[in-house]
Amino acid sequence: MSPPNNDECASDLVVGSDADFKELARTIASGELVMFVGAGLSIGAGAPTWDQLCDDLRAELHPSTSEQSLPLVAQYFRNQFGDYALYSRLREKLHGASLRPTRVHELLCSLPVSVFLTTNWDSLIEQALRAIGRRAHVIVHPPDLAAWDDCEVQVIKPHGDIERPDSLVVTAHDYSQLLGADTALRAKLVDLLRYRPVCFVGYSMRDEDVTLLYSQAVGEFGALPRAAFMLTFETDPHLLRELKRRGVRPITIRAGVKDRERALTATLERLSVTVRECIQRDGGLPTRTCDVLIVDDVDVIRRAFKTFLERNFDLHVETAVDGMDACLRLATVRPSVILVDLGMPHMNGWRLIEVLRDNPDYADIGIVIVSGCIESEHFERAEALGIPFLMKPCDLADLASVVAQYVPAMQR
Repeated sequence: MSPPNNDECASDLVVGSDADFKELARTIASGELVMFVGAGLSIGAGAPTWDQLCDDLRAELHPSTSEQSLPLVAQYFRNQFGDYALYSRLREKLHGASLRPTRVHELLCSLPVSVFLTTNWDSLIEQALRAIGRRAHVIVHPPDLAAWDDCEVQVIKPHGDIERPDSLVVTAHDYSQLLGADTALRAKLVDLLRYRPVCFVGYSMRDEDVTLLYSQAVGEFGALPRAAFMLTFETDPHLLRELKRRGVRPITIRAGVKDRERALTATLERLSVTVRECIQRDGGLPTRTCDVLIVDDVDVIRRAFKTFLERNFDLHVETAVDGMDACLRLATVRPSVILVDLGMPHMNGWRLIEVLRDNPDYADIGIVIVSGCIESEHFERAEALGIPFLMKPCDLADLASVVAQYVPAMQR
């Protein structure tokens, strides 16, 4: 499948937002943008909504209550049953949903974004980052800031992490403590809003946390001093005007409730392509070398090959989930060889190989096909192009032998 061009998904965007969309792509391509990720993305992965969590907790209260606010209902639940019972229920709901990163998570984490901020308790962002070989440093408490490393992706979680019970912000009391706290972490969040361009996705400016952070960040400026964007399904003209007044550029995605995940995916695919074009046009971000880039849509295979090559040959290995993701990775990573699967969604192996062969900047990168496609046409096409072809499941010794032909570190 060919990558979408800049117009394929245009029908999902409200007329008049294209300039802001292109400016968002240019800002992401600069490597400066901070991505704020809200509950909408976790719901798309199967996580319960706040209303569902509220209903489940309220059903266990005795006597019953008609309260609709999750922080208040969670506070009532904690008052009646204690901390452990509340944490157990939340963990059960999140883990019971068998959450896995969606295509939306994969696309966001493939962008050249080095700081994510999320008020979600789950680990979907971290999972998506690690699946493509990006190291994630999770920050939930002020002391975690001391380990900030620009070589890693920072995932800031001011509402806590489900794996760290003491960090969770759930109840009304938790929120009062968080909103009133004057900590190094809150200062960092304000600084990010004030001095870095940002994009909100899965959020609403009705969220109390975001509104307070915004108010503290604008300070004497009266508006965010750097560029701010929001990918939103909101169509209320009053709210859109209010966002603009605050200095936030809304990029509204037209979609019914049932089509929102599809529409957001299409929009991010278009954004990914536009970002890549910006990077290529502007000369690219600073690149770093690596030995091998593994491009495969099966997580188990990516991990197996990566572990084998790193542990046995001390190689630097990066990964990508499909051809489009690989193109984005090539903006900042220069491998000696790319291991390419053929049967991938969104942008298959042959299309990626065409992109590589058509671009003289990639002429020095080796290509090896590692695929389970058994049709003779694939073997014949690979042979005509002079590309080695390994059948899955392949012998790891054979894999190492082929990779060694391209990687100087294995030839010593």
